[in-house]
Amino acid sequence: SLVEGIIRAVILLVYIKIISLIPDVKRIFQYHGAEHKAVYTYENGEDLTVENARKYPTLHPRCGTSFLMITVVVSIVIFALLGVFGRLNFWERLLSRIILIPVIAGSAYEFQRFTAKHLDNRFIRSIALPGLWLQKLTTAEPTDDQLEVALTALKSSLGLEWETFHMDVENPGYEDIQEEESRIDSPQGESEKVENYGEKDQPEENPFL
Repeated sequence: SLVEGIIRAVILLVYIKIISLIPDVKRIFQYHGAEHKAVYTYENGEDLTVENARKYPTLHPRCGTSFLMITVVVSIVIFALLGVFGRLNFWERLLSRIILIPVIAGSAYEFQRFTAKHLDNRFIRSIALPGLWLQKLTTAEPTDDQLEVALTALKSSLGLEWETFHMDVENPGYEDIQEEESRIDSPQGESEKVENYGEKDQPEENPFL
């Protein structure tokens, strides 16, 4: 039901907020932010250095956290629609949740890919915004050492590909997002974030995120 889905979403948000207060988990979230900065650097065709990565934001439209949020929302919608066909007993509800897992996950994945490629559309940006909000809980500004780890890991993943890599795209203007990111908690900041995020064409999807 819709109420059940909303309760699950609230539990998820509260859980993430609570664990974000644990020092070790906060450190993990810093590495998460470092990962996003490293990916942005790669996507913009810059050398994978701490200096280049530092200027980028910790939020990314193709983050797994955004996928989690989309999955929750899609599941709420689908299970709410099931209620239209009548009240299900316990076993019917259990079976429907198992059967629909691939449908929900697949729909959420394709939806995230679509929104990430069309952030220049105001309506699409507004849909993607909740996922970015959730990333405010699961990412944090990394230290230079953590950035170095993320960049080194990305270089290792790329292997020889990085030596010959050059992405022929214009800078998508992510420098402006860093300043907006600090104001995202305010209503005005949220509005500006939606307006400015993805004004220019987004880079091609990176397989490492």
